[in-house]
Amino acid sequence: MNLHKQVLPRDLKMAIKLYKCCHTCLKKSAIYFKKDNLDQADWWMNEFHRCKRELDQLLEKKVMIDKRKKFIKKLIEEGHNVEMVFWEGRKTNE
Repeated sequence: MNLHKQVLPRDLKMAIKLYKCCHTCLKKSAIYFKKDNLDQADWWMNEFHRCKRELDQLLEKKVMIDKRKKFIKKLIEEGHNVEMVFWEGRKTNE
């Protein structure tokens, strides 16, 4: 997985930690599963899902920001005053 291109630069350090966490959790779960300790295996799988969910959020954040940038670029190309659009959007969110 090439996280450098899939997350925002400011989120890269956390994304790498979460990615490593996912690997560790899967390994630990497999170890406990082989030892017939299903409770511990299940606990590690739950940790995997937690880390994976947080990693997915960082990935989705980048996708949404990229979509927004693309939309803004399109608005500018069409001649819209983007500053006014942001200002108006901010007023309606209050």
